[in-house]
Amino acid sequence: MRLIIIFGAFFGIFLIVSLCAVFVFSCEKIKFYPERGFQSAWWYQILIFSVMIGFGAAAGFMKTGENDMVSNIIECCFIIPCAAGYYALKRSDRELSLRELGFCGIKREYIPYVLFIPMFYQIFCIYMTMPLTLLLNALFGSDLPDITVPKDAAGVISTLTGICILAPLFEEFLYRGIMVRLLKGCSFRTIMLTTSLAFAMMHMDMSGFTQIFFLGMLLFIIRTATGSLFSSVAAHSVINLMSFILSVLSEKNMITEYESIILAVDIGSLIVVPFLMVNFLRVTVSEDDWTKKFIIKGKKKGISVGCIIFTVIYIIWNGVVLSNNISSGYTQKTLGEFFDTVTAEEETA
Repeated sequence: MRLIIIFGAFFGIFLIVSLCAVFVFSCEKIKFYPERGFQSAWWYQILIFSVMIGFGAAAGFMKTGENDMVSNIIECCFIIPCAAGYYALKRSDRELSLRELGFCGIKREYIPYVLFIPMFYQIFCIYMTMPLTLLLNALFGSDLPDITVPKDAAGVISTLTGICILAPLFEEFLYRGIMVRLLKGCSFRTIMLTTSLAFAMMHMDMSGFTQIFFLGMLLFIIRTATGSLFSSVAAHSVINLMSFILSVLSEKNMITEYESIILAVDIGSLIVVPFLMVNFLRVTVSEDDWTKKFIIKGKKKGISVGCIIFTVIYIIWNGVVLSNNISSGYTQKTLGEFFDTVTAEEETA
């Protein structure tokens, strides 16, 4: 068994290094013509996935202990695709600066929007996509955040470090930094949809796909409107912190205990988010009408082999989850509850 694990680890490392080499040297020839940049973005997605799965499996085999430690190891390993992506960009454009990737300060007047919009946006997303979310939850599992609530102070610090610092920093650099640059030349709508889709698929969680997709769109808009990658990092941190708080409330059975307060927060989110978004767009557009970029058309993308390969992987992955749920009887039970809920709402209406 030990030999199998060692062989698997070496094979995984070899695969990751090979993908890094293929990606880096192919990007030198691509020189970011729009249609070729679209292809490289999806091969980059496969590289990110390989690193995540390879080092995630290695951390699991090493039995590092708590889930938060394994998650932190996986997040730290994202430095590999970060470095490969930045190196590939520099080979194609030696004058590329970190500022062009979004490494610049946030204007003071943007900070309240960057912090408060994500705080309520997640709840807003849940309600706006409720029917589809309920159906996906019935098929693939619950939409509650997959965050283990630690039992001690050290565990809390480790978990918060992972979800509020490491994950936002690396994931935003990957998707709102490197991948956005790879897609340079495509239309802004294509960039927003591609990066949000890739971001949602990277989590390999079909039950939370719709929420993560729309959260990815929000993070892209914040990054574009402010011109700073740190703004989307801060927004991402707030989103993950809210997920952690929700997990704690669920673990302590406090959601039902404070149901009236939570309901008031939910209703408030439906009112606050549109108000904050309108004001945020008004403030940012008044200084630089970045929204005009969304109507600029890019060149044709063509068919991405990398996109097809990763989509097949994603379907197989979630197909296995669905088959396990069906075999265990979970899907039949939750689908029955889902249709009972829909029928009850129709009768009430």
